[in-house]
Amino acid sequence: MPAIHGSPSRLDDQGHPQSCVIEADLYKPHAASATNRVPTILTTNGFGGSYGGQIQFATAAADPRVVTLVPLITWNDLRYSLAPNNTASTAGVTYANETPGSEKIGWSSLFFGVGIADGVQGAGIDPAREVGCPNFVLQACEAKATLDTLGYPSAQTYALTDRVSAGHYLDRVTVPTFLIQGQNDTLLNLQEAVATYQGLKAHHVPVSMAWQSWGHSGGMKGNTGAAPGELDLTGAHIEDTYLGLRIKNWFDHYLKGVTTAPTGPEFSFFRDWVDYTGTATPAYGTASSYPVGTPRSYYLSGAGDLVSAPAAVRPGSVSWSNPGLGAFGSYSEVSGLEGQIPPGSLPANTTTPYDAPGTLGAWTTQALTSDTSIVGVPTLDVTFTSTAVAAAQPAGHRLRLVLASTDAAYKNAYAVQPVTVTANPLAPAVLRIPVVR
Repeated sequence: MPAIHGSPSRLDDQGHPQSCVIEADLYKPHAASATNRVPTILTTNGFGGSYGGQIQFATAAADPRVVTLVPLITWNDLRYSLAPNNTASTAGVTYANETPGSEKIGWSSLFFGVGIADGVQGAGIDPAREVGCPNFVLQACEAKATLDTLGYPSAQTYALTDRVSAGHYLDRVTVPTFLIQGQNDTLLNLQEAVATYQGLKAHHVPVSMAWQSWGHSGGMKGNTGAAPGELDLTGAHIEDTYLGLRIKNWFDHYLKGVTTAPTGPEFSFFRDWVDYTGTATPAYGTASSYPVGTPRSYYLSGAGDLVSAPAAVRPGSVSWSNPGLGAFGSYSEVSGLEGQIPPGSLPANTTTPYDAPGTLGAWTTQALTSDTSIVGVPTLDVTFTSTAVAAAQPAGHRLRLVLASTDAAYKNAYAVQPVTVTANPLAPAVLRIPVVR
């Protein structure tokens, strides 16, 4: 099989990476042998997560024998994954070169640390992997050094990430695809799957998308992985779970040609506020397509209010600044260890997300008069989009918009940069929330 831009590994039935002779651009390829070459087959399918998801796109773009894909918790554009900018998107999550995002330093450091450690463990089998940039191609180490020094990607970093990102060759992926992305994932968030879903739809490729509960940041409600009855990656009870049965039916339909096998709803999303027993089917909301719901508008008003009508907007302003010297004032999560906050990281009697006074701007609604479920991408009309979310807020709670100057998960500015947002009754800024009920 020819070398293609993709992942260095595939997953076995336990979710562990295995050697693969398809070359990658980030990792050094493993030494190939006659026993691990890809067999000659007429048709095949793809299933796997993260790297195991991205390699499916790369293979499908190069090999017509691939007839369908099921990528889990993978990326659309690695430049967004490692240094996001939600204010200058040109297509999907891809942003303009001249407006680079801030390095997601927690995740990028973890990514390299794990990769280098894997290389050390495998050095006895393939010592060449430790030469130069350990376990990575030289450009990857150069990109990491650039990100840590500047805090944002360079043109050379873009050149590396673009060629290993499905968003930059998605027009060559034409096979039916079932995207599964994790709600609890701050590395490869829901926006990545939305971008891929919309890109495939634009090219009339059959596509479905499910927002499962778990991702790189763990699970929900104390689960380290999938919620009960959601997905069993061991394969022992895969058909007894909601996503497992959907994956089986998807392959039956598109790989085996069993046209009566259902492919399920085009969009589905796990609702952690729904109680159930057994299979997680009752916890999944479904829709015929994405996006869903009806936008609900709130207007920035006065010195920190969100009001529901333009006529209620009052003059005022909110000001804040970052701490400077690269320090952070906000703490949202620990990369890869969601909910496991190291002792001493936060002030006493506080919880995540935490924002130090004076380092953020905040606007809050009145108490909600009814239960409200938010599914989708909130937007703020100062050319800003939030990450996607599926969450429920009971009546009596309030919605709060927070614009933080820094975050512990990112590379932060050394210069102090004051910010002021002014409420103008004649042209109020609008926050739009996708509400499904």
